[in-house]
Amino acid sequence: MKKIEDFINHLECPMVNGIIFPDGTMQLFDIEVDWGSPLSYRIKAASKSSISILNSKGDLRWNDCAILANIKDRKHAIEIIAGEGDYGSDGFIGVIDLNSRKLKWLGFFDCSNPFDKIKIIDVYVYVYSTNNCVWKFKLKDPLDFVVECY
Repeated sequence: MKKIEDFINHLECPMVNGIIFPDGTMQLFDIEVDWGSPLSYRIKAASKSSISILNSKGDLRWNDCAILANIKDRKHAIEIIAGEGDYGSDGFIGVIDLNSRKLKWLGFFDCSNPFDKIKIIDVYVYVYSTNNCVWKFKLKDPLDFVVECY
């Protein structure tokens, strides 16, 4: 099994709605989507888990990720990559340490649609999905995020 901290080298991640950390731990989220116009998301923290726990239960599925956008931020010494997964509704965002090239955190969502644009504003990273939503994450606390659709 590939190490998730080396995500930038293999671009494969667990297929979960959650934030994954370099040690393989993850915070999962329950996400409900109202596909009306405008689109809206209800997000709440679910259980904590890990790659090894999911693997031991036989619940670990891997997803290939394709980069559609990236940005380097020398001030925070990071590179942020974002894109799509195996299915049309998948999206991911990964924050990579510029010096070590190791993962700082990774978000994967099976209902976000691909992310194709990234901005950094203050201490937040904004990733824009192809379904006209912006996902706003705190750079140092990615568990604190919101989704706004327009």
